[in-house]
Amino acid sequence: MNKDVYNWIYKNLVWFLVVFGVFILYASSTEWFNAGFSSILEKLGLAIFSSGIFAAVLKSIQFTGIFKEEIEKVVVDSSFIEKRNDLPDLWRRISKSIHHEKFPSISDELESIVLDKYFPTNHKYFYNDFRYTLNITELTNDNIIKYTENIEFKVVLASDVDEATIFNENTIDKDNLEQDTLVNELVCFEVNGKNVLDEIRPKESENKFEQKKVIAYTLKNGREFQLRVNRKKEYNIEADNFKLMRVKSLTKEMDVSISYPENLLVSFFSIGTVNQFERKHTEHKRTISRTHKNGVILPYQGFGMSFGIKKS
Repeated sequence: MNKDVYNWIYKNLVWFLVVFGVFILYASSTEWFNAGFSSILEKLGLAIFSSGIFAAVLKSIQFTGIFKEEIEKVVVDSSFIEKRNDLPDLWRRISKSIHHEKFPSISDELESIVLDKYFPTNHKYFYNDFRYTLNITELTNDNIIKYTENIEFKVVLASDVDEATIFNENTIDKDNLEQDTLVNELVCFEVNGKNVLDEIRPKESENKFEQKKVIAYTLKNGREFQLRVNRKKEYNIEADNFKLMRVKSLTKEMDVSISYPENLLVSFFSIGTVNQFERKHTEHKRTISRTHKNGVILPYQGFGMSFGIKKS
């Protein structure tokens, strides 16, 4: 029996069951068989006839889409999804179905980096209302730039954690370490208005090109924490004329303000953000003001600036 015959029987199965059931019921009421066998035939006919009616009802529901819609509600309902214990694998399968055919050679790498780095699956907190202020007070005749850097932001813990450790990194090029005038002073590290400088011990590391100081501080007994970090720096911009600010965690809303003296040129640029920083307070001289309110800034994204000496 070929496929076309199977398909034809399947499409007309309801009518076969109904007609066949009616025929058996009719046969059970005749005198063709004895009373015992007629009773068996009657029950068999009722069963087949009922199956046909039930199949007809199911096809009618399927035809109107009700059955399909109800199943979809169960499958895509958030409460059903939340109970699954294979959500990362489920997301990978869905993601693969979206882009695998288009970019098969980088499909696995895309899934891993999005899931591990950009989805908040492994994030214990995010930053909110991030405010960065850079006040460049002087560029000396021997090209020493002097400034204070103030960073204020709110740390919001995830709903499923009671505490989290935040990290603040400060990196210095080794070329700058050779400068006698180098200043790199952490003035304050505040948590909810309290300066906790005495409680932290920066860990130092270095490689061939740079020296790094990392501060780790554990936040607990709360859901939201207000942090402020203030630092004072002095160094020769001929050795390092770039400054980068990249966030370590998901960040919602960022405000940047940079002021500088007349003999310095400053350029601002975004680093990897999907939505660009918007200009504000453009009427102020020797001040760069930018804001990022649309969308979220992802880890390793942020902004930077370059410094140049203004020719007299």
